[in-house]
Amino acid sequence: MPDETLDPSRIYRKGSPFQRWAYGHAARYMHARGVRRHGLSGNGTPYAHLLVPEDSGFNFLSPLIADALAARFESHKAGDRARAATNTVASQPSCFNLFVPLSRDLALASAVFGTLMGAPMVVDHIEIEFTPSQLRRLPGYELGERDESLGDQSGSSGTDADVALFYRTGSERGVLLVEFKYIEAEFSTCGSYNSGNAERRRLLRPLCDSAEFLPMVGEPRGDERGRLLCGYARYRNWALTRRSEALDWEEISKLPACPFASSGQQLWRNMLLAENVARQRSLQQFGFWVISPRRNDTLWADGTGDVYANFARLIRPRERGRFRRLETEAVLGVIAAHLTPDDERRRWWVEEFRARYLGPEPP
Repeated sequence: MPDETLDPSRIYRKGSPFQRWAYGHAARYMHARGVRRHGLSGNGTPYAHLLVPEDSGFNFLSPLIADALAARFESHKAGDRARAATNTVASQPSCFNLFVPLSRDLALASAVFGTLMGAPMVVDHIEIEFTPSQLRRLPGYELGERDESLGDQSGSSGTDADVALFYRTGSERGVLLVEFKYIEAEFSTCGSYNSGNAERRRLLRPLCDSAEFLPMVGEPRGDERGRLLCGYARYRNWALTRRSEALDWEEISKLPACPFASSGQQLWRNMLLAENVARQRSLQQFGFWVISPRRNDTLWADGTGDVYANFARLIRPRERGRFRRLETEAVLGVIAAHLTPDDERRRWWVEEFRARYLGPEPP
């Protein structure tokens, strides 16, 4: 009889504490469900958290969710399809596993997000892998020919959102953008500040790390090759920041250095996008939330300190409720609270999602 134990050499063991836990947990989870074939890393090493394409169905909690992801890739830019299908710790399939059932039951989504928001609401549409200026004719939220992007959409690049919820509350309509994180140990950071070109970094960083960042973005300057020193000056980011209801331009302009070089960069872009979607669609409300596991605390700490607190300080005090950090466990608990005891989704969706991605608390 063949040995049925998991080969420990097939468990990837690098990264943050939560990442190392997630790699091991996913490997054991898949092994317990009979997965014996392992996909290969970029350097050709087999790891048990990677599936072969023929086993990609194991990456989804139901065929309905697998079909939804496939349909999105077939009709829309959505990133790396092979990674989404075969990497069991990737955030994208995890996001689909949580949000597809909500997108198929808007009454449940309304109850869940009404509870999370603390006010009755009606969710009219959930768009997973939202790209600005693509969803133009959503009834009640029409965009027409206006451009709601940050001006950075090009091919497969540009500021998107993992999830967009379009909703009504009272007489008002709104949009909520969600950034969904699972295993990531950090948010996206500034590509100009962290350029791979050492000479460009030497030229740019002294400006970014001083009050000179303000004239640099106010009157964009280029290097000797004509490239703008701040890459975001090519787009609408800074103009939208100046006119933002949420972000406090007066406070930002007083800072001794650019606040968007590190993790705040991704949060900045998504907050700007949420506000511009609302502006261009004439919506009265907007918000931006991040959903991530409780134990992935590395995501919220970088060299600048507490990522959440540092970004919240850039938002006008009366507007800070637009930006929230939610734990995946809490969201899952609210979903469970709105399902009846005999609802089959409790087993195959909520309980399996918890077992699949969160597991037991470590000792």
